[in-house]
Amino acid sequence: MSNINENINCDIVRKKVGFALGSGGAKGFAHIGVLQVLEENHIPIDMISGCSMGAIIASIYAVGTNVYFLEKYATNLDVKEYIDFKLHRTGGIIAGKKVEEIVYTLTHGKNIEDAKIPFLCVATDVEKGELVVFDKGPIHEAVRASMSIPAIFEPVRIDGRLLVDGGVLECVPCIPLKQAGADIIIGVDVGAKGNFMPIKNKSMFGVLNNALDIMMWEITKLRTSNADYMINPDTSSVGSMNISTSDAADMIKAGREACEKAIPEIKKLLKENGIDID
Repeated sequence: MSNINENINCDIVRKKVGFALGSGGAKGFAHIGVLQVLEENHIPIDMISGCSMGAIIASIYAVGTNVYFLEKYATNLDVKEYIDFKLHRTGGIIAGKKVEEIVYTLTHGKNIEDAKIPFLCVATDVEKGELVVFDKGPIHEAVRASMSIPAIFEPVRIDGRLLVDGGVLECVPCIPLKQAGADIIIGVDVGAKGNFMPIKNKSMFGVLNNALDIMMWEITKLRTSNADYMINPDTSSVGSMNISTSDAADMIKAGREACEKAIPEIKKLLKENGIDID
């Protein structure tokens, strides 16, 4: 007589943990610090999504890039060398091809479906007002679309859609993770938090920067109900339209500090869902 236990699959499928990295220009370097602390505390990352700068960091991480190498790369990068201003402006003042080349190099020219960690990124169809979720195809093309800040970077046309920054609709892409099967969703919001933001130089750029920060904050409040927990680095010293690397070290530090503070709650959340890290 065979043992009944031989016919029973005793494997327990662990719940999937997804992290959503939000948009925010140079503020997004904070994601590097967050990922470092998550690794140091052995927090599982079963899938990852990103928007704009969050898509850049998430994609590079998803293919297996070391986060400490990424910190060194970011803090030593002279972004001015990769800003390709356009003489004939068709929707943006920066072509974005050089930044796309960086993403191509750091993701080894891989497709999304070849990433070590399942990766998603979002863009906005600016003609239809629809969110576009990339779950396949060349990583660098999807990320280039996701980071197309309106009027700053030239929009990208993919599969007939004219695409701009995903932050127009989904600053912290938690919903795509839910739809992809994540059981536990943790968002990382590097945007404004409703803080008082005095405009020192009342230029068009200064006003536009604050307006975008406020818009992103309000969108994020409405769109992150699917998150089980939010990590909120203090990035208030940097504007959302700032794409310089000069503040990268400070932002990485802010990301580390916020994640270190959040680790006890994250571990508690995971334990409540059957994932014991300790």
